[in-house]
Amino acid sequence: MADTKESTRKLRLTETRRQVIFDKTGGHCHFCGDALVFALRGKWHGPGTGAWEADHVVQLARGGVDVVDNYLPACSECNRARWDNSGKRLRHLLALGIVAYREIDRETNTGKALKLAFDRAETATASRRARRE
Repeated sequence: MADTKESTRKLRLTETRRQVIFDKTGGHCHFCGDALVFALRGKWHGPGTGAWEADHVVQLARGGVDVVDNYLPACSECNRARWDNSGKRLRHLLALGIVAYREIDRETNTGKALKLAFDRAETATASRRARRE
């Protein structure tokens, strides 16, 4: 049932197509491996809730096509963190995050500044989401 034909328009993700995408990983995020809840798809339900989105493996911005074969399930947090970053950039961002986490954990001056900046960004994101709802 896989769609492999290239499409120039946005693929309509029917319930059947969503189920095929969800089942590809046994209902787990293809990035972090966390369990997903099929019913919590397509909308932000908060971190760690099992909410998920159909993620383009090869992003449209990078030449990917809108077909079921180019989708995998991703938790909303991972999918929103990825955006259209290349694999190289995503690995670099993860490595920077590890360094930042260590600085925060050690409560260095740099860590304190990073924590403050992170908290401000999270507050701004939560505020934007609340305005949309």
